[in-house]
Amino acid sequence: MKSILDILFTIMGILLSRYFERYSFFSKKEIAKYQTKLIKKQLDYATKNISFYKNLNISIKKDPLETLVQFPVVSKEDIIENPESFRPKKFANYLSSVHFTSGISGQILKSDCSPFAWIVEQAAIWNHWRSAKYKFRDEMLILRGFNPKEGEQIYKKNKFRNWLFFSPRHLNEADLDKNIEIIINFCPKFIRGYPSSIKQFAIYCFQNDIKFSNLKGIFTASETLKYEDRVFIEKIFSAPIFDHYGQAEITCLFHECNEHKGLHVVPYYGYVEFIPDNLGNFRIVATNLRNKYMPLIRYDTGDIVENFINEKCPCSRKTLRISSIKGRGNMMLIDKYNQKFSSTSLITFLSSFPSLIRFQIIQKEDSKIDFIYLSKQNLDLNKLEKYLKDIFGNKINFKPNENFYLSKDGKFSSIVII
Repeated sequence: MKSILDILFTIMGILLSRYFERYSFFSKKEIAKYQTKLIKKQLDYATKNISFYKNLNISIKKDPLETLVQFPVVSKEDIIENPESFRPKKFANYLSSVHFTSGISGQILKSDCSPFAWIVEQAAIWNHWRSAKYKFRDEMLILRGFNPKEGEQIYKKNKFRNWLFFSPRHLNEADLDKNIEIIINFCPKFIRGYPSSIKQFAIYCFQNDIKFSNLKGIFTASETLKYEDRVFIEKIFSAPIFDHYGQAEITCLFHECNEHKGLHVVPYYGYVEFIPDNLGNFRIVATNLRNKYMPLIRYDTGDIVENFINEKCPCSRKTLRISSIKGRGNMMLIDKYNQKFSSTSLITFLSSFPSLIRFQIIQKEDSKIDFIYLSKQNLDLNKLEKYLKDIFGNKINFKPNENFYLSKDGKFSSIVII
């Protein structure tokens, strides 16, 4: 059922993509008017159907933006503490697109996405890919979101989309030597993945003189793309990068267009406030304009913008642009075969355990791993331990309910290398 709905929503997103993309080319005044109308609808809905917002007793004023700033900024911790207060009492679970997130916080949040919000998400992603001249069923190599178990094949094909998934955990020399012909014969026109995974693959291709003559573009997401990594990847593959920013909480999206002059805020997806901090940066606080299953209002994403780009973009979009985002780093871990892999792929898998309240992976100089975690009683510990032992072997020690490691300035990170 879920796979059929995913295909249906994807097709609907593709069909509606041009309709939504036209809002990016509206004047700033027209965009503001359009977003204000959607904000009013979302505030009306949330204050009537979502207990957290209903209990605030905020009355909707004539100017929705005046009303919006009366709402408190909510964090991931606020939602994790009482997730049901951010959902309507009744909604069609079978129609919900479920997402999990943890990131550097190590705290897992389950996010529910309503059908039309997911269709708009697909439309936005499609519009981003269209900037790179991607066409439906163009061959795409995916280096993210695939975590095979021990003994399973480390690649798989999506026939509907014509994508080849290759496990980002297996981008080491030994596994690529065995399977590179699969990728070469697939002849990808596009690559999509974590910047760290794509960089790891690019290093292998450079060292082995492997080229992809049909490659048209590279889509990066889920980590901060460093300038030096962009230059290296684009040089090795002779193809431009199109960066993307979003979250599983479904609140806002930023996309890089074909002019490669920063990231455009997607105006038909979410309303974004950039709130200044004490260091001269801006916190990304966003309100989703579509999601009815978890309509987050003024959600603090935990990410930070350093600079904005004020001059007009040659692509003619009128939306606000940002130069870079802080807060989405990546570290490389070492598996039982002493091979490096991206920690982002592991965090993505661990985020699929809703009974895991918080976790921390500590890798020591001898490559031994401490896995510290807090969980609910219904955690599938056998599944969790088996998966992590498949990766780290006897190097891993499980430490439930122990104190988490904090840096000298008292900060927590889900991945620590000491």
